[in-house]
Amino acid sequence: MADIFHLERIFKNTSLTPTDKKILEFILSNPQKVQTQGIRSLAVATFTSPASIERLAKKLGYSGYSELLFQAKHIAATNAVPQSTDLYNFTTLPQRDLELKIAQLFDRKHYFYIYGEGFNEFVTGYIYRKFLVTHFPALLLSGLEIPLVYEEDQDPVLLLISRSGENFACLQKIEQIEQVNGALISLTANPNSTIAKKSDVPIFIPDTRLSDSANINYTTFFGDCINAFEKLLNFSNQQ
Repeated sequence: MADIFHLERIFKNTSLTPTDKKILEFILSNPQKVQTQGIRSLAVATFTSPASIERLAKKLGYSGYSELLFQAKHIAATNAVPQSTDLYNFTTLPQRDLELKIAQLFDRKHYFYIYGEGFNEFVTGYIYRKFLVTHFPALLLSGLEIPLVYEEDQDPVLLLISRSGENFACLQKIEQIEQVNGALISLTANPNSTIAKKSDVPIFIPDTRLSDSANINYTTFFGDCINAFEKLLNFSNQQ
C-alpha cells in the first residue's frame, strides 16, 4: 500500500489542483523511482505532461523539476502518515478483527472514559486532549468512578493505560465498565495480563523493564503508548 500524505499540510498556502495533487502523490510515494526514470516517465504515469510538472515545481517555489525531486526525498521520509498495518504488530487480535473493532468503537457515537495512574497520567492527559480537539466525547477519570458519571445514552468505552496490566484500580474500572456493558481498550506491556485478556482491543507495547514499577530505568513505554494511540486514531479516520 502506498504511503498517505496530507498535501495541504505539507504545501501550505498553495492552491493545488487535482492534477497537482496527482503528480505530488506519485512523486512522494515513489521518490526513488521518479529520480531514476525521469520527467517524461512521470508524465506518462500521472497522465500529465512534462510542462505541467515543471509548472508545478515553479508554483511550489522550486527552481525546477530537479529541485522538486530533491526536496521530495526529504518530504517523503518525514511526512508519511502511518498505515493501518503498523498496528498489527501491537495486538494479539487477528487483523480483520482489529480493523472491525477500531471502526466500530472510534465512531464518535461512543463515549470514552480514559484512565491510568502514576506516570500513565501523562499519557491519559494527552489522549484526553487529543480526543477533545478531534471531537470525540471523552472524560478523564481522574478521581472519578464510572457509576458516578455514567449516563444511559453514552455507549461507553473505557481506555486504560497500565504498564503491568494488573493495576488494581484499573481492574476496578473494568468491573465498572462491565456493569454498564461498555467496551474496553487497553495499552499494556504484558499481553498475558488480566487487563489485556479482558480487553476488546488489547494493544501491546513492548517493554523490557516491566518489573521496574517505580520507573527508575530507561523506558520508551509511555511515549510508545502515545504513538500507538495516534496509529489507532489515524486508522479510524481512514475508515
